[in-house]
Amino acid sequence: MPAEIEKKTSSKNSFSIVQCVLTLWCIMNPAKAVSYISQLWTAFINGQLSAKQRLLYAENGREGYVIYKDAQGEIPMYFEFGGGDCVGIIHAPSVAEWTKKFKRLPSERDAILSFTALRAIKDKAPNCNYRMSGNCIEIYEP
Repeated sequence: MPAEIEKKTSSKNSFSIVQCVLTLWCIMNPAKAVSYISQLWTAFINGQLSAKQRLLYAENGREGYVIYKDAQGEIPMYFEFGGGDCVGIIHAPSVAEWTKKFKRLPSERDAILSFTALRAIKDKAPNCNYRMSGNCIEIYEP
C-alpha cells in the first residue's frame, strides 16, 4: 500500500482506510474489485508500482491533459469532458504507443490505467465510476 496511507487505530481494532474502502468496494462490486486488486498486486510484485505514483492535471476549459507520473517518467493522456452521465473521457495510449513512445511494458498498462482512473475520480469526480472502452477511460455518474 502507498506509504502516505496511515493506519487509523480505534480502541479495540486497527484498520487502515484502504482496508475499509476495499471491503466496501468488494461488497458492492466483487468481480471488479477482485480484478483490480489482482492487477495491482501483480504490478506491485513485479516492481511496476511505487508509492511515488501521482497524477498531474493541465486543464484548458473542457479539455486538457491528465499526466501520469512515476519514477520511470510521465505519460500524458488527453482528456475531455463528456455529456449526459459521462463526466469525462481520458484517452489512453494504444499498446503500440505504450511500448514504443513511452518505453513501458505492456503488462504495466492495465494497472497504470486503473490507477489513473481511480485517482482522477478521487481528485476530480467523487462518487463516479469508470469503464475501459477501447483506448479510453470513461468516467461516468452511477
